[in-house]
Amino acid sequence: MIGKILHRTLPLVALFAPIAHEANAQIVLPTNAQSDCTVTETEVAGWFGGTITAGGAVSPPAFTQIDTNSSVCDFYIWGAQMFLWLTSPDGAGTVLEGDSIFTVNTSDWTLFADGDQPMQMATRQEKDDDIGGISQTDSQAGVLMSQAGSLVYYGVHVNDVYGYFLTGQKCGAENGQANCTDPATPYLQTKNFPYDQGHLDAVVTFAKDHLGVDTVPDEDVLVLELKTSWVDASTLADQTGYVIIEGTVPAFEQTSDTLWTQSGSQDLSLALVGMHIVATVHNHPEFVWATFEHMNNTPMAPYFYDGSDFMPTTFQAENDFLFFPKGGTIDGANLECMGV
Repeated sequence: MIGKILHRTLPLVALFAPIAHEANAQIVLPTNAQSDCTVTETEVAGWFGGTITAGGAVSPPAFTQIDTNSSVCDFYIWGAQMFLWLTSPDGAGTVLEGDSIFTVNTSDWTLFADGDQPMQMATRQEKDDDIGGISQTDSQAGVLMSQAGSLVYYGVHVNDVYGYFLTGQKCGAENGQANCTDPATPYLQTKNFPYDQGHLDAVVTFAKDHLGVDTVPDEDVLVLELKTSWVDASTLADQTGYVIIEGTVPAFEQTSDTLWTQSGSQDLSLALVGMHIVATVHNHPEFVWATFEHMNNTPMAPYFYDGSDFMPTTFQAENDFLFFPKGGTIDGANLECMGV
């Protein structure tokens, strides 16, 4: 997948969660950083339907908000609104847990609605050097864990438009009419992930006419794919400023000092520590993406920024981070894994 890289490390905290807690203020921006990409209070209030409210619902950005003429700042703002929407409340949980977001079962690559059952996660494993590998689902690989001893869990999710588009590609005689309520119906004609109104209309019409769908809540978002990372919330000394959900994760038995063996599953309260948002937007068929990490994950490596002296700066590990020890150096990063 080729796209416009929108990587920015930001506090993984929704606006409806308390963020002014001392334990969650380990990373601060340089005082002389230039503010060349800002969002006004009025703009953010629009995301909340007019008034910024603690615990308030956030609307997703319309796909037409980004176009081929958009600036880099426009993409950053799009990513921020997407994150706040996904972590804002929806019914008894968050949008991420709702019926319009499907979780991918990575054991057989099927989809299920998160609103029907707790979100299901796999163990988040150490990536190898093979860019084409999917080590996150390789049960023989080591798995990552936090400094506090929590395994890192991993989820893959898609929205309703993605799911209906995928179903449409599998319908028709050449694919055995899989998942079609009307076997005589030809499969979805468009082969492109929707990136404009015409492609979107084709997917929505297909879903309503042949899959028994009444509405497509996320149609303004176009195609959305998410990857999320989580830790056991009970291992955090302070849960303030984390997005917490209930989820089903693999359970393990310690069979030796060095080996844990998977044994069924368990339900845990999970704290969000990372999210990768991938989507199509107007006239961008190649997808764009934004990455967020919790501000307590690790200190920052040296980086350059637009300031008065344009000098590199480094966030020092003056406190314990979730994946980095106090006083640690780059060479002392937490590389510990658990064999399963």
